[in-house]
Amino acid sequence: MSPEDLVKALASVPAIENLASQIFEFVKHPETAKGSLASEAIAQLLVDGYHPLGVALQYPQTLLINSADHLLLVGKTRKAFPQTTPVTPLPMVGFLSLARVAIENSATALWMVSDPSIRSLEQRAVQAHLEELDEYERYLRFRHPTECDDNRQGDDLVHTNPVWIEIFADLDLRRRKLEAFATANDYRLSKPPTLVSSDPKQQGMLEQVFGKSLEILYSQLSGTTHGYTWGFGLNTKREEITLDQLEGVSKSVNHSADPAFQDKVLAVATSLLERAFNSYKSLFSLPASTGQ
Repeated sequence: MSPEDLVKALASVPAIENLASQIFEFVKHPETAKGSLASEAIAQLLVDGYHPLGVALQYPQTLLINSADHLLLVGKTRKAFPQTTPVTPLPMVGFLSLARVAIENSATALWMVSDPSIRSLEQRAVQAHLEELDEYERYLRFRHPTECDDNRQGDDLVHTNPVWIEIFADLDLRRRKLEAFATANDYRLSKPPTLVSSDPKQQGMLEQVFGKSLEILYSQLSGTTHGYTWGFGLNTKREEITLDQLEGVSKSVNHSADPAFQDKVLAVATSLLERAFNSYKSLFSLPASTGQ
């Protein structure tokens, strides 16, 4: 199969739908081998619902579902636009934003489970859980003032809404347990690497799991997602419309979808999701090892 044929195969609607179906079915009915990493994680979750090894099993599952759901929407949209015509034009950039989200989620899932040892899984789960707690607390602090009038006693806030008392108590408990676990087991209490690194000495997550090419592609897609003119120009097909053949001067410009670029993006996104899913599935069959 030629590289061009491989790209079209991976970017095809049936390939996307089949992969998404496998993921949704697996997370509903996973087969867990005795003595596997997953069985060890499940055992830890029964004791502590926030144990990092359990987090290493739960977080990638959510990431895989998010990624598959976005790509599945791409597949369904492609069915509605089987070919681009003036009557039913192919969406220019909507596909690309959906694929970008899929790439981000798949890459994060793959980063978490790429080294199937307990030490690596727990270390990366500590990092992922710390980031989740920070983002969750940031959201709560935005929402909190509209739902709870606090009384101040000295430097402390006393919540008047019992729901918020419970929410912040749980958040504080989760953070203290995570810190205690990291300290007791000599894990770094730091956040995961950023998707794209601006430090030449520090690889971003995308480069770690796929290579520099994915980092560049993701940055290009981000240009469109954030509405930058340069991103729109790069990710669409620009057609000069010359009205005066003698002068050879374009009188107007038309932008349309670039099917070849969209195929490339979807092929990368589908391939990355497949790799992440296969690595995740292996946790349910591989025996638990410390990897020290």
